[in-house]
Amino acid sequence: MLKNAAFDGILGMAWDSIAQDHIAQPMDQIFERPECAQKLFAFYLSRDGTTINGGELTLCGIDESRYTVAFCCLNL
Repeated sequence: MLKNAAFDGILGMAWDSIAQDHIAQPMDQIFERPECAQKLFAFYLSRDGTTINGGELTLCGIDESRYTVAFCCLNL
């Protein structure tokens, strides 16, 4: 479906300097809102590929119920 798309990236996670039409990215717009407690996002990916709910994206924080070991954060 996206093979011939004229864009590259998912959900506007690119840096503004390379954004199409130099429009603020959706993630940046979300993180600038006062309701956003932390400028973090986290992916949860299920190990069971047979279920409908195979994962989720958490914005503005971390769902502590979704991990059991320490993880690292990287500044981009």
